[in-house]
Amino acid sequence: MTETWHEIKKRHQKELIDALMALSHLTMREAADELGTTHQVVASYIRDKGIKWPTPGRCGAAPLSEAQRKLRIEIAKVGAPADFIVEHLGITRNSFLSWCYQNDVEVAA
Repeated sequence: MTETWHEIKKRHQKELIDALMALSHLTMREAADELGTTHQVVASYIRDKGIKWPTPGRCGAAPLSEAQRKLRIEIAKVGAPADFIVEHLGITRNSFLSWCYQNDVEVAA
């Protein structure tokens, strides 16, 4: 028998939630990048569905430890390119560049 409209919508909603929760170790921005959408879409969906993003902090990001913050600053100071930094820190380029901007840290393109 063919799925009903309601069953299809319910399955799609479950798939979206499952996909988001599988990425919940990331920031909302990183999860959005992985899903090919924007942070605003992910944040609105999570808010509208009453889902609590597991990681605390701004935009769903867990706060950096002092050691992590110092490492980012020191790597940027020696002039390492952003692509090198994000590859070795295991973060997305956009989230790193956003962090640099917010923390007034200059980084080589």
